[in-house]
Amino acid sequence: MEKLDQLRRYQDLFSKIDLFRTEIEKRNQKLTAFESHVAEMLTAKAPHEQRMEQGKGLSRKFEADIADLDSKIAKTQEQLSNATQASEYSGLRQQIEKYEADKTALEENLLTIFSKIEEIQNGISDLDQKLSHAREEYLELKTRVTEENQDFEKEIFQMEAPLEQARSEVDAELLEVFDRLQPSIGSNILVTAPGDCCGGCHVSLAPQLMERIRQQKEFVFCNFCGRVLGC
Repeated sequence: MEKLDQLRRYQDLFSKIDLFRTEIEKRNQKLTAFESHVAEMLTAKAPHEQRMEQGKGLSRKFEADIADLDSKIAKTQEQLSNATQASEYSGLRQQIEKYEADKTALEENLLTIFSKIEEIQNGISDLDQKLSHAREEYLELKTRVTEENQDFEKEIFQMEAPLEQARSEVDAELLEVFDRLQPSIGSNILVTAPGDCCGGCHVSLAPQLMERIRQQKEFVFCNFCGRVLGC
């Protein structure tokens, strides 16, 4: 039946364009997923950088405290050298020992902080290296996706005019069925009936329905899915 052939031509063009658009969307989704992956890596880096700044701030404070203790020790030692009484000498000596003990504790804490800063820095360097590789992969993927999508868009553009022409030739009743079913079941609206079954939903077809399909005198529809049945 010529009217079914017209629907088939339109359906074939529609399906090809739909396939190209699906491929474009798949590639765009892959690109978006990669962008999210890079964003997650940047988010994971932020707490490390924050801890690094906190560690550096704490180390600067300890260094300032140590410098202050050095100044106090030097001043107290000067007082010690000028001491004239035993009690004064003993008191200054004890004060120096306390300053030195405090300084030792601060220096130990400072070494611990430096070690932690180095550990964090190594972690950040590792993340930076991974980010660098990820960005390179992303740029390569973006270039490839852009080129492939441009090819798909070109194919779609070349088929748009033939699609409109084919659509204008489709019987109004068949076109209404296509437009109604396509959003929910896809563009495979006109199907054959292999093995006396609907080529879309695979429901068994009654012998009377199969005979009507073979006669090709009227439009025949699947009673279950509504698809157009043809030879």
